[in-house]
Amino acid sequence: MINTHLTIVAVLLCVGLMALPSSAAVGTFFHLSDWHFDPFYNENFNSGTFCRNETELNDLTGIPIFPASLASYSIHNKDFDHRLKNSPSPHFQFGQFACDSPQPLLETALSSMISVDANPTFIIFTGDMSAHHLKLPERRSSAISLGSLYIRESFPNTPIFPSIGNNDCYPDYFLDLPIINRPNEWLVNLWNIWSTYFSIPSSQKKDFTHGGYYVANITQSHILLSLNTIWYSTGHDPAFNTTTIPDPAGQFAWLSS
Repeated sequence: MINTHLTIVAVLLCVGLMALPSSAAVGTFFHLSDWHFDPFYNENFNSGTFCRNETELNDLTGIPIFPASLASYSIHNKDFDHRLKNSPSPHFQFGQFACDSPQPLLETALSSMISVDANPTFIIFTGDMSAHHLKLPERRSSAISLGSLYIRESFPNTPIFPSIGNNDCYPDYFLDLPIINRPNEWLVNLWNIWSTYFSIPSSQKKDFTHGGYYVANITQSHILLSLNTIWYSTGHDPAFNTTTIPDPAGQFAWLSS
């Protein structure tokens, strides 16, 4: 029963494996979204603290943004494996209601994906790689970076294309309005992470760091357009006047061109 449950959870985390149209080059791809990875998850705490030991985290900013590999990354709870083996049943290493996704759940999801297709044509990740309610930008960057590294090490030869979700900004839903000819500081941070692990073309750096959008050729006959829809969310902060700023970052003009 446990294995069946974990397989179902894994499939829910990865939206699905889909086939490209038969008229084009034959291929498959995974669509990932909203896995909300929390590298600070602590199974001994509940949803009242989002399953985090905030007392322990007070002196912790983030995990190194670019660990050499997952093998070099140890969870901040150094006795995690010991507690996992010795804690009374039940324990919650795979998550709890109203908390975000811990490391073992992501590992299970990625393992299930590999069992379906270890070499898909490409992977798209349509936002919200990070956990909710992280209190420091360094923690958000850590969640995004480690989540990206998990996918890349699981699919080392697959082109991977991300899009920005509201929890990929800091704070949630916050993204400064663009200034003409000036990169956005948070988008530069995302670029530095995603260009390290994923497949956004280097030619798209200017558009991405200014507005969070880009274009990429994913096969000989398919083009991917990745849009930044944070600007248009009713929860976006800071608010702006859509009459005076109808096209933030010139995204619609870029799309039309």
